[in-house]
Parts: sequence; structure tokens; C-alpha cells
Amino acid sequence: MPNHQSQAKVDRQSQLHILAEHLLSDGVANEVYSAAIRCRQQAAHLINPL
Repeated sequence: MPNHQSQAKVDRQSQLHILAEHLLSDGVANEVYSAAIRCRQQAAHLINPL
């Protein structure tokens, strides 16, 4: 049976792993959003050049 300290360490590692996954997901989502905005701006410029 693991002691309380080792279980707390495992829980902390799990929390950090989940946080890292969320940050990675947020980063990917931000890149996709930025790329979509760039495409939209380029399309708008082609439709209505200044």
C-alpha cells in the first residue's frame, strides 16, 4: 500500500501532465485560429483590394 507522500507525488505528476496537455491543446488551437484569420484576411483582400 503506497504511503500518502508517494500518492501525493503521483497525483501532482498527473496534474502536471494534464496541465501540459491542456497548454499544448491551447497552443495548437491558437495556431489553427491564427491560420484561419490569415486566410480570411487574404481572401477579403482578394475580394476587395485596397
